Amino acid sequence: MIKKMTNSTPGFYELMGPIFGSRDIEKITGDRFFDDDDKIWYLNLSGERLMACISLKEDVIKNVWGFKEESCVRY
Repeated sequence: MIKKMTNSTPGFYELMGPIFGSRDIEKITGDRFFDDDDKIWYLNLSGERLMACISLKEDVIKNVWGFKEESCVRY
């Protein structure tokens, strides 16, 4: 299931909290994920697992991340 969210959407930080400030993600992507007010996020969820996410700001992709099946974050 794909969910469209912003940082003001209820439940956003429960899903994205572990992503923001993650040194592992920064090492792999060379990018830091920030919760800017003007970003739109698309989250790919499988049950309670966050499988992937992408953010857009003014129709420009800003962040992209996907998890391997064996390392999915569980909530």
